[in-house]
Amino acid sequence: MRFATAADVDEMWGDEGARLFVRRYSDGRPYLTVDEKDGIGYRVWASGHGRHLVGEGGTSILSAPPEGDGWWWQRLLLAQVLPIAAAAQGVELLHASAVSFDDAAVAITAAAGTGKTSLAAHMLDLGADLLADDVLALEFGGSEIVAHAGVGLVNVDAAQRDSLGPRAADLLATTAGEGDKLYVVADVATRPKRLGALYFLRRSANYRSLRISQERDARTILATSFLPYLQSPAYLLRHLDVCSRIAETGACFAIQAPAGMPAAELARAVRTHGEETW
Repeated sequence: MRFATAADVDEMWGDEGARLFVRRYSDGRPYLTVDEKDGIGYRVWASGHGRHLVGEGGTSILSAPPEGDGWWWQRLLLAQVLPIAAAAQGVELLHASAVSFDDAAVAITAAAGTGKTSLAAHMLDLGADLLADDVLALEFGGSEIVAHAGVGLVNVDAAQRDSLGPRAADLLATTAGEGDKLYVVADVATRPKRLGALYFLRRSANYRSLRISQERDARTILATSFLPYLQSPAYLLRHLDVCSRIAETGACFAIQAPAGMPAAELARAVRTHGEETW
């Protein structure tokens, strides 16, 4: 990764390229864009977070941070720039948090705000090691799917961190910054783990009790891609291959949890379920 000025990035990029993704303010102005250009790679820009070029093969990043010495702009690196670089190198990315027990990785995916990070954090009190928060990198490892450790930064709700037990509270004790949630520095597992299980967490006031069952619809895995705007044939084929292999293992489970069920209680239930299935 190299640093440059915004003018350097613009000069290297040249013309606009193809717009892959945009998020807008309520008045229609863009605040996040991702563009692609043959022979160059990807350009990522966000208001107040600088602009960044990811080389076509994902092995180089040229970054022009915004003025000032704050760290806030680095969230864009974690949320878009580094994931694009990993995907360009052939790594599959799921929108999931993950922990590991011994050699087995346990991944949790859910709609935003459902509590996948909170569940993962409370599993640390049950002896798990943190593997990744929000972005989980997977690769084929022989006959298995291998999960890689992510960046040691967790975006956790303040109330959930306050409710953690001693082990998890110690592991997630260092706060790097605050936004709508806490950005907490954490150690992650030191080596890749086989993917032991993938849980689809769903919460609803309509669920009267907890139910963990086999997830039979393989299409749910397809919807967990972290970078759905990447649509090249090679990327889509790899995504299908990884999702197909995960489905074939039978290690996909649906969690239906009452909306008000404490994350600590849910973590214990998942751990008990895993003792028989991982």
